Formats: sequence, structure tokens, C-alpha cells
Amino acid sequence: MYLKDDVNISDFLASVIKCQEAVFFYSQNGDTLNLNSILSQYFFMTLVAESDTWKKGRIHCQLDEDYELLKEYLYKNDSV
Repeated sequence: MYLKDDVNISDFLASVIKCQEAVFFYSQNGDTLNLNSILSQYFFMTLVAESDTWKKGRIHCQLDEDYELLKEYLYKNDSV
């Protein structure tokens, strides 16, 4: 899954905190951030503020049910 271009990042991260299991951001460069971690959220916010790299990264929920909490922020892209 990928983040929508027009997503409100603060709202997205607030929803991530509500997830039962870990939510990861995988960058195109192979970096992994556990978005449940405040430190990782800080790095993610810096990435969002400074580049468009985050738009190419994937979001993965350890628990499939957590995708339901994040569905308004995500889309599936099978072509990437």
C-alpha cells in the first residue's frame, strides 16, 4: 500500500497510533521505519517535509485489520 498524495500526515500518524500492531514505512532505498515509534515518526515527518521520496515508499501493517484504520490514507498500486 502507498500513501495518497493529498494525505494529511499528522492525521495519518495519529491513526497509526491506534493500530494494534506495528505499521512500517519502507522507502524505495530500502530503509525501514516503524511508524509506531515516536523517533521514526520524527524521521518520517522530516522526510515528508524535505522531499517527495515518501510518495514512493510502501506502508505495511503487521496486522491486516489495521489497514481498515488507515484505509482513507492509503491506496494500492500494483504497477510499482
